[in-house]
Amino acid sequence: MSLLIIYVDPHRDAPVGILHFLYLGLAKHLIQHCVRTLSEHHMQLLTLHLETVDQTDFSYRINADTFFKFLDSRQGKDYKHYLQVAPFNMEFAGLKMPYVEALGKLALISKHIYQGVTSVGSEFEDYLAFIKDNIPQLGSKSKTHFCVHISDDIIRHGHPLHFTEDVFEKNHKSIRESIRHQNGHQRSRDTVIQFAKSELTKHVVSGGFLHLNDTWKQASSFVLSYGNDKKIKSFLGVPDQNENFKAGELRNVTRTSSRKPMGNPNLLEELELLTISVAIDTDIAKDAKLYSCLGCITSEGDYAGIQSFVLYSETVKDRIGVIQKLLRIKTKTAEHEIAFLKVCNISFTSCNQVVQLTNETHIKKTCHIRHVVHVIHDCKRGGCRVVENHNEKSLKHSNHNGYIINRFRISKLPDKLQL
Repeated sequence: MSLLIIYVDPHRDAPVGILHFLYLGLAKHLIQHCVRTLSEHHMQLLTLHLETVDQTDFSYRINADTFFKFLDSRQGKDYKHYLQVAPFNMEFAGLKMPYVEALGKLALISKHIYQGVTSVGSEFEDYLAFIKDNIPQLGSKSKTHFCVHISDDIIRHGHPLHFTEDVFEKNHKSIRESIRHQNGHQRSRDTVIQFAKSELTKHVVSGGFLHLNDTWKQASSFVLSYGNDKKIKSFLGVPDQNENFKAGELRNVTRTSSRKPMGNPNLLEELELLTISVAIDTDIAKDAKLYSCLGCITSEGDYAGIQSFVLYSETVKDRIGVIQKLLRIKTKTAEHEIAFLKVCNISFTSCNQVVQLTNETHIKKTCHIRHVVHVIHDCKRGGCRVVENHNEKSLKHSNHNGYIINRFRISKLPDKLQL
């Protein structure tokens, strides 16, 4: 054993955790430095613009009023969340362009890690070179310097995605509750023991084997059935990645006060019924039952609601549209789920793709909706301005018909859509 310990290098043999290296390290240092360079007026623009950014398809919404006030106490998930909109938010507030570019580079690294891109090591090196040339104040940070070694770490341990700490962070609550009743003399020991028990429990209920009495044994089917329970998985910090979903499935049907689905035979006019029949190549009878819904599931498992920008399949190519209406149509022989989509045109600026709404409407089966596309209103070109009402200031969007596709949003979409 002593011979083996000689060859253990704690710096090289411990893989890098993305949460503390990227979000609580590089992202936190950069965002805090950017905020410190802004004047009070620019900070006000930063806060007001963030309030208007659509965050409906995020897991939660950042509170613009408190986020920048308590930057030091923000969690890693908050920096991960904000980094996806930071380049647009900071640019509108008037941040220096080299800083905005640095935020963009870091945001793309974050996205590419979760996409499993293998070249993230070279992206970290490019980010380090950019920091040295443009923001040398951050060069003295130890986590900035570690960008030099990240490529070696990936070669040694594999892709950083395999070492995300999210599962362990989510498990903190159960760990704290289980060690609450103690004298506090051996807090580190008790915490480690509880982590070990939690990991062992997770291993057993998920079908792992244990070496008992010279044989490898597995838990009974009765115990394993508990391992598939959502509440048990949540308690143990196991992500539920195998949730079954049906592409195009409609959700949140409009209901009556007694919670029954509200059928509305007058929801569509005769001409619209004829248009639907042609669009889906099915004869829709006048006596069909119509149900209005508020959302649907895309083919990638995302939830898309009314007014969501989505990528959907056309005969020749993919297009972007905005969901205007979602209907479930029941006839005597079949059931159809369709979406009314306002078509968008795509234009290009120096580094962004911009969508513009048209008056054209496409009717598609909801199973053709592939992705939710996150967009941000082009406030700079649109001339959006700050207004004051009852001593409260807010950012009022203009009627400018231009929305920037957020290429920094963590999703399966590429950085540049091929449309």
